[in-house]
Amino acid sequence: MKKNTKAAAVKGLLKKGYTAKEIMNRVAVSESYIYTIKKKLAKETTPTIDDDLSFTSPGEFIQADTNVDAILDARGSRYGNFMDHATITYRLKEVARDFAAQHGKYFAYDQCEAFDMIFHKLGRILNGDPNYADSWIDIAGYAKLVADRLEGKVR
Repeated sequence: MKKNTKAAAVKGLLKKGYTAKEIMNRVAVSESYIYTIKKKLAKETTPTIDDDLSFTSPGEFIQADTNVDAILDARGSRYGNFMDHATITYRLKEVARDFAAQHGKYFAYDQCEAFDMIFHKLGRILNGDPNYADSWIDIAGYAKLVADRLEGKVR
């Protein structure tokens, strides 16, 4: 598929309300490519009532084509072998749990969940593509959620 054909496909799916993950499952493109197309789409002229945009209605459910093997293969090529990832992630969590227990440290639910998600993302980085910016951004996001809550801004 040519790049401009992929761009048109991504654009069409965005207009129909598909999420980035759903689009990645349907079209062989990266998440960052989807967001680039999404930004370009947002900059286009504002539609009029006469335009046929084929948007979904509010609350309409879109069934994405799902091929679990294809999804797992795509994830594996980005994040590495799942068993290795699971080992890395579990061991990171184990070290944190043991250290916290030995030092009498207790954490709020959001802090525990942020730890889990950050360890998950670290596992993906260590086991897979360390240059995939989205994993690093996700880590910053989970840390920011906790920091915001500690400063009184609950999201």
